[in-house]
Amino acid sequence: MPLNTSFFTKSLPQTLAVIRLTASPEGTTLSELMQRLSLNRRSVSRLLQKIERKFHIPVTMRKTFGGPATYYLPQSFIDGLSVVKIPSMKLTFEEALLAYLLTIHGKLPVNDDFANLSMLRDRLMKAVKQP
Repeated sequence: MPLNTSFFTKSLPQTLAVIRLTASPEGTTLSELMQRLSLNRRSVSRLLQKIERKFHIPVTMRKTFGGPATYYLPQSFIDGLSVVKIPSMKLTFEEALLAYLLTIHGKLPVNDDFANLSMLRDRLMKAVKQP
């Protein structure tokens, strides 16, 4: 299935925010995601589904009795990102995630509107040019 690049240009900041929030040890609730992203319940739910389906990132839901459901990334997935390394480069969580997305889909449009992509591109270019 070809990658729809409009998803990156329209939703990349929101997607990274969801992944960052679900990567925390305590995870996040649907209400918190709605508030942080200024989106309605349906939009947040669809974004969570896209993250799982398009990027194969396992967002897990944990229900507690009498409390809201919590969404989180399994620790095994987060630990797996730590193996995304480039010689003489230590990537941040977000940079490793972007590198992971590159390996899943083969390409990721780099747009200077997104500072993190631009910084990752610059760091990768410097690492490749090093002898």
